[in-house]
Amino acid sequence: MPACLPVEEQKETTEFSVSSDLVRFGPYCVDRRTGEVCKHNLRIRLSGQLFEVLNLLLERPGELVTREELQQRLWRGETFVDFERSLNSAVKKLRRALNDDPENPRYIETLPRKGYRFIGVIGQQRAATAESIADQESSKATALLISHPGLPGDLRVPTDHAVVSEPTVELNSKHRIWIVAVGIAALIVVSTLLIYRADRKVQLAPVVAPSKNVNSRSSIAVLGFKNLSSGRDADWLSTAITQMLSTELATGGKVRIIAEETVARAKLDLGLKEKDGYPRDSLRALRADLGSDYVVAGSYVALGDRNSGQVRVDLRLQETISGETLASIAVSGKQSEIFDLLARAGQEMRIKVGATVPPEGDVDWRTVLPSNPEAARLYAEGLTRLRVSENLPARELLQKSLMIEPNFALGHAGLAEAWSALGYDARALASAQKALTLSNGLPEDERLEIQGRYYELNHDWAGAIVVYRHLWQDFPDDLESGLKLAAAQTSAGNLNEALATLSSLRSVRASQRDDPRIDLAEASVAARNADYKRQQALAEQAAKKAQSSGARLLLARAQLVKGWALDDQAKLKEAIEAYSTARQIFEEAGDRHGTATALNDLGIVLQKEGNLTGAREKIEQARDYFRQVGDENGFATVLTNLGEVYRAQGEPAQAEDLYREALNIFRKSGRKDNEYATMNNLGGVLYQRGDFRGARGLYENLLEVRKGAGDKNGVALAKTNLADVLRVQGELDRAVGFYEQALATFKDLEDRSSTALVKLTLAKALIGKRDLAAARRTLQEALTANQEIGAKGDAALDRVMLARVAFLERHPEQFDASVQSAIEELRSENRGPDEIEARAMQAESFLAQGKIDDARDTLEKASAVRATDWLASFHLSTTTARLEAARGNDATAKRKLFAAMNDAKQAGCVVCRTEIIAALSEIDSKRQSPAGRLP
Repeated sequence: MPACLPVEEQKETTEFSVSSDLVRFGPYCVDRRTGEVCKHNLRIRLSGQLFEVLNLLLERPGELVTREELQQRLWRGETFVDFERSLNSAVKKLRRALNDDPENPRYIETLPRKGYRFIGVIGQQRAATAESIADQESSKATALLISHPGLPGDLRVPTDHAVVSEPTVELNSKHRIWIVAVGIAALIVVSTLLIYRADRKVQLAPVVAPSKNVNSRSSIAVLGFKNLSSGRDADWLSTAITQMLSTELATGGKVRIIAEETVARAKLDLGLKEKDGYPRDSLRALRADLGSDYVVAGSYVALGDRNSGQVRVDLRLQETISGETLASIAVSGKQSEIFDLLARAGQEMRIKVGATVPPEGDVDWRTVLPSNPEAARLYAEGLTRLRVSENLPARELLQKSLMIEPNFALGHAGLAEAWSALGYDARALASAQKALTLSNGLPEDERLEIQGRYYELNHDWAGAIVVYRHLWQDFPDDLESGLKLAAAQTSAGNLNEALATLSSLRSVRASQRDDPRIDLAEASVAARNADYKRQQALAEQAAKKAQSSGARLLLARAQLVKGWALDDQAKLKEAIEAYSTARQIFEEAGDRHGTATALNDLGIVLQKEGNLTGAREKIEQARDYFRQVGDENGFATVLTNLGEVYRAQGEPAQAEDLYREALNIFRKSGRKDNEYATMNNLGGVLYQRGDFRGARGLYENLLEVRKGAGDKNGVALAKTNLADVLRVQGELDRAVGFYEQALATFKDLEDRSSTALVKLTLAKALIGKRDLAAARRTLQEALTANQEIGAKGDAALDRVMLARVAFLERHPEQFDASVQSAIEELRSENRGPDEIEARAMQAESFLAQGKIDDARDTLEKASAVRATDWLASFHLSTTTARLEAARGNDATAKRKLFAAMNDAKQAGCVVCRTEIIAALSEIDSKRQSPAGRLP
């Protein structure tokens, strides 16, 4: 289809040439040659007769087109039809497709008993030539239509490129997962919920407020209905009535309906239950939380069976600012007639809030529930469960509903949400695609919501942006669509565009200017740009607004985002406080999913502080919560994190089992980022067991994967871990190069914790190269950083390694009381491998000073520590051999060293062999005997 230039690039005119192939008016672009119509560059359906009516009106803009002329164009020859009724129906449908109001028309004006006239302002554009398209592409002024595999041919979206690349960010990954840098005692953390690592800093362009004021519509929140029936079998009707009434009230777009998910969250925030009406204080709290002008509440009674039984529904329309009841409406009849009953009630309410009733035939509200009563009940119950994070029963109910009515589009859309909440992205995508295929008969906003969700699940941010911009431009006062647009722009890396969207949201409507969700969305942009201070400030701002409006769950979410920002700034104690506050709020509100997320994040920070016991406790609690809500992705995430605790506590076998269990879940659910993170941690176990060849192959593979995905943080992490293996295998120059590259990345990301950790392992490589001055300088920098961020265990290991440098510079006395206190810190944190290595170094310093008894005592303490790390065991073994040599037991010493040499060869540890050769040389040199023959 030829491309239409954006509105701002057209010169509007009332003159028009019939020969023009392309016509644009408002957000619409019509290709008169192919019969295709786009709105905001997104194709919409117009049947043959509807297009012919529009085409004839566009041929003579501003002129009367008589009913007789339309009859001759649409019904030529002797075709017999009820012309009057058919033409009226065609014009009504055309107006509906164009969102045109017959009372206040923008495009099609009715001249009673005569005909119709097109009154819209028309811009014209001839069919684009190849040269013009090329020019437009180079200036990014056009959007070319491409087809997406698996979609119907007419469901195409425009993009600035011929190929839409899959982004590297998981929009819907909801949990933070530990990623270990092997050889480093503490862990490097990558956030996968709302926090996006930036590949580069960007210059943020100033954003401009909308050029003209938007006519804000009255907003209504439908709060649900109390079941006054004698049994609970009719509970599902509360959700069903809410859906039907919301859709009825929204017909024609005259009022803005607050999204049902947002209403459900607000009711949890404020502790509200369904009732006939609400007191003034509750109404004002709802106004502050939701920005709603009116609320609808009420009750119902259902008697008898669902077919012949009776139902009475009492509705109350209340104004939130005054608390006044504006209308009380009661409708009753057969349960089988409930659609018609609610249609009548909705029309009366719409009149009360000043919205006109649309012409007959414009209502599509019956599509919000299946036609089969049992399928409708199962669907409504499934949605109710889904909104309180009871994902497993929600999925089962929705599947049962679809077995009865398999072509119900919204049922497949709900099932997609359930699969996504359970962590099964591939299944969610399949359900979303099915919903999209079946959505043609839905109202435009419902259809576009389904289409946008499909693109999100497919990580097609370009498509999602087009859809959500379409929705938002139709109704700029719709906060939900604007937030979705900003989120898609953020995921696509279009940070300036996201900020511009959020700025516009603040300026459209006074009541939504202080909505904390806008601050949290902007915090996501700041995090993507690695501006963690800005992210923290926005989260704190959102928290204040949420607290003042009584929005408890938004307050908890703001505390989580604040915790992530503090964590990324290595302000661990403050992060713990923020996470703890979020956890308490989630628990009090009964939000088990939010509680699990906060517990998981608490465990991560406690691990970074070296509190392994506390970390294990919190993560195990998070695991239990995720199991309860049925979140497979969250469950697998905490399995990985729990595996890290086991690994740090010296239990690699248990850690490996947990990693492999998590890997199976991630692979089954298609969560690639989490799969790679868990593979990374599995590599840590291989390293710890001395399988350096296996670890190297895994990390080299991960490095290529992360490079291909453009994951800057993941690349830096893979380089760090690969460098650890290269260091052990004796490739010191390559190891130093990778360490330095990783350091540059972590510094660019302002990740102080990771920077300090990498400096420790870099120092080990520099020691291997005997560049002791550089090693000392690097360790001092790491020590300063770890002391500032409160990482006691890492700071303790830095002090031990500084003493090791002094020892190699012929100052063994530097292993003094301060080093002993550092070793005790490692012991208190259960960092067994680090403690063994530190005591082995200390014993070697005692031997150099001739303190054989002190060396023996130190090695006995090291031997008492559970040895589960190959390198730690190796250091303990070689130092023990040195002790035997110092005590005059040369044969025993050499036997131990030769055995260690065999182990080093099998493991491929080159630096280990170098150390053994040095130890043997010391023995031969000291005893003036020939060197032992190496195996």
